Amino acid sequence: MALKHFSSKYSVPLEVPSDEDIVEYLEPRGFDFSGVNVDYVLNFVPMQNEYADDLLTLRKIHKSRMVLAAIPLSQKKIFPIVDSFGSITSRIYFKDPSLQNLAKQHRDILIPDEGKLFSYVDYDQYEAGIMAALSGDSVLTKLYAEGDLYEIAAESIFRDVTKRKEAKRLFLSYAYGMRHRDLIDAAYGYGADRQHAKVFFKQFSEFEDWKSRVYSQFETDGKIGTALGNHIKRERTGALSEKEKRSSISQQVQGTASLIFKKALITMSGDPRVELKVPMHDAVLFQHQAGFDPQVVVKIFAEAMSNHFEHKVTGKASLAPFGPPPGAVQIA
Repeated sequence: MALKHFSSKYSVPLEVPSDEDIVEYLEPRGFDFSGVNVDYVLNFVPMQNEYADDLLTLRKIHKSRMVLAAIPLSQKKIFPIVDSFGSITSRIYFKDPSLQNLAKQHRDILIPDEGKLFSYVDYDQYEAGIMAALSGDSVLTKLYAEGDLYEIAAESIFRDVTKRKEAKRLFLSYAYGMRHRDLIDAAYGYGADRQHAKVFFKQFSEFEDWKSRVYSQFETDGKIGTALGNHIKRERTGALSEKEKRSSISQQVQGTASLIFKKALITMSGDPRVELKVPMHDAVLFQHQAGFDPQVVVKIFAEAMSNHFEHKVTGKASLAPFGPPPGAVQIA
């Protein structure tokens, strides 16, 4: 159903588009892929229609179907292979089947053991908090501490707190190195006043200084990494490309995120009342008895982040829904 809708809406073949198909579709419409990959454009570059959002949804459903197809109907329990260093930033991945690729509307195939419950704890504004701590930016730290950073950004940029999703996309685009002019154009494309966007992003001068130091270190040393040495290395010399600049920031932020997350999982796993089931990027599904208070794990996650940064920031975590809400319509 989703594939038919996408094909009809955008007049493309009845198949999930490859990266080459996406470039072929978007380049004639003015999108520049110089120094960026398809995922970057889909996740961060605003579009006047819903092509990116629809395609990202379609990809999630396709991946989810692949997971479902890999699970025999006769199998009541599954035992995925765990890759504890599944990416350059040290994310944990499940394989055979890759349960982390289950779309939310399909996650209800996972059920707790009889007499037990599932809970799901998620970090709040995780990347923003890590960036605040790593950079020491006083303004970013203050905004992160005050509440929902992305709602604050939405109010500042759009004068509309309901545009949180757009504000988050803009902030992360800025944080990972989108050029200033492109950033302001993107904000304008979402309906923001250019001046409001300029004022909001201009206030993070200490964050800009930190990014410059990261770029300089990556260019000089030929590698960049986290506190415990999870490095990426350059494959060339000379001035950094825009892609290398984004990669250097990503390695520091995402690598640190993986490190903190693993610290939280280790602490959580030390509680015999808790059974770890599925770790995501910045969240975890776990099982427990009905009488257990899952806020215990919320506190573990928040404290893991606070302790890692020696309380320069206070970590935030909360309970969140893992699967579809009761009675939700499932998209086939």
